[in-house]
Amino acid sequence: MITSSLDKSFFQKTIEPIRLLILRNLRLRQIFFKFMKIDYWGLSVFIVRNIDIKPTVLDNLKEVISKVGFEIIDYRILNKSELSNIINLGPKKWRKSKPFIFIAAFDKKPIPPVSSKIITLMNFYPDIDNVRLLVKHKIRRIINDSLPLEKKGKHFHATDNSYEARQYMDAVDPNLISKLGLKP
Repeated sequence: MITSSLDKSFFQKTIEPIRLLILRNLRLRQIFFKFMKIDYWGLSVFIVRNIDIKPTVLDNLKEVISKVGFEIIDYRILNKSELSNIINLGPKKWRKSKPFIFIAAFDKKPIPPVSSKIITLMNFYPDIDNVRLLVKHKIRRIINDSLPLEKKGKHFHATDNSYEARQYMDAVDPNLISKLGLKP
């Protein structure tokens, strides 16, 4: 959200504690979402890691994503170039298992995370800009229920906000954003 235009610079390191304070405080978060315009709000990317998943489970994941309110705009198995581009966005995130399936989606009615009911989640997900992204926990359960005990884990990743989703989409295919009718 706020970090989209900041580099990993001295300025960002200085402002990071202030940014987290704003996003973890419910009242400040409510003000932020009331007055800030979020570009591409509702844009999301979901990634399934490279594990042995049954095709029926993948169909179920797409169905859950759609039922929650996301329109799937792109679904693909990543090629080597796309895989490399995604890993370069956050190498630490992909150390244990590599991205495999890329799902770009758009929520036409995103829900801002400003309710007191989700205050405890703000500490875990300070950058989340759409409550519906928390569907990732349900999808992880679906994946894990289909795997033997020794293979269970966090095999599903969802971007926390539309800025992060835009970065992933651009890494895979810069033309995806225009499929939504949005200006690149």
